[in-house]
Amino acid sequence: MFCTVVVQFSSMPFLHQLYGWFCSKNIKWEHVFALNLPFDTIQSSLIFWPFYCTELWIVFYNILIVGGTDMLYATLTHLTTMELNNLGQIMAEINWDDEDEEGELKAIEEIKKLAGIHQQLIEVTEELNDIFSPLMLVNVFGMLITLCIGAFLSVSGKGNYFLIKYLLSDTFVAWQLFIQCHYGVSLTDASMKVAEGVYNSAWYKASPKYRKYALLILVRAQRLKRSQDGNLLTSTWRHTIGASMKVAEGVYNSDWYKASPKYRKYALLVLVRAQKAQKITGWKFVDINLETYYWIIQTAHSYYSFLSGVYNP
Repeated sequence: MFCTVVVQFSSMPFLHQLYGWFCSKNIKWEHVFALNLPFDTIQSSLIFWPFYCTELWIVFYNILIVGGTDMLYATLTHLTTMELNNLGQIMAEINWDDEDEEGELKAIEEIKKLAGIHQQLIEVTEELNDIFSPLMLVNVFGMLITLCIGAFLSVSGKGNYFLIKYLLSDTFVAWQLFIQCHYGVSLTDASMKVAEGVYNSAWYKASPKYRKYALLILVRAQRLKRSQDGNLLTSTWRHTIGASMKVAEGVYNSDWYKASPKYRKYALLVLVRAQKAQKITGWKFVDINLETYYWIIQTAHSYYSFLSGVYNP
């Protein structure tokens, strides 16, 4: 997506020159960036083209650096999300006959193995957050500044050329930010589905001691999950609230049968771990989710509306 942004932005001067040639048969050379040099680079093609090629190289370099980082983030986050979704589905399908002792032992070994896999996925998610957290913080606020500057230039610029150029650029920047937030919220949803998978599995009719643990989890499930975005933003996750409330429904609606204490131990271990939603943050200041995306777009739109009122009263 970032590649599309920089290619579109750098090609706008060329398209504008082509449009001018078709209309007036005259070509007015333009640079990709606004250059403030002590000499004129447009009057002579011998001076213009070296500068223009240098600007294109800067654009290509940014594609490799920033675009490669975004692709790596999307790939790793998506793979982790797939593993969490598969884990939740496998846990939901665990089942055995109460009278089959061999099947019960097999199910216990299976959930023990799945508990270890779940712990490994939690560690992988934490490592991803440690790696990309500083980058996401810079990216979020960098895009916010970019959107605001683009709004300012589109309003203050003379002619429709500047308006189209910067509005298109802001549109692609906003779309890139949406993709990043989408992968972040998908990872959070997948981590919450692990708990749903355990609750939706076939639980055998339980003893009073088991009901005590179930009641404890039901009380936890009544809490509304909230994300604290440092001192900058506090938002309620509607999708996480829905997932946490489904936990209580899953327990009430499931078939309760006798479960061995060993099985309950591993099941409860996974359930406790799954209570904490996994997420990608911007160095713990902001969470990379759709709420953050909405906040950035709303801020940029407010700034654009303010500038429109100032320059076009």
